[in-house]
Amino acid sequence: MTTTAAHETTTLNVAVDVRFSPAGLPLALRHDGHLWVVTDEPVHWSGADIEFWQVQGKLSSTAAPRTFLLHRDPGAAQWLLESVS
Repeated sequence: MTTTAAHETTTLNVAVDVRFSPAGLPLALRHDGHLWVVTDEPVHWSGADIEFWQVQGKLSSTAAPRTFLLHRDPGAAQWLLESVS
């Protein structure tokens, strides 16, 4: 776990299920038995043929948001959760 004064980041690299809209934007992800709903505009980029999404997610409307960094290797169907902060 990486810790800073502002927040904590946990590096994971575990498989997650991601639900996408018809337009291809992430709507929710399932991690650790919980469904996290994407709350803000997700950020998308690619680097070295790896696709990335950074999303803000909440467990409920009153819960504090968490930041999830997702990535997928070329040709892979499974998304990996790289980190949570």
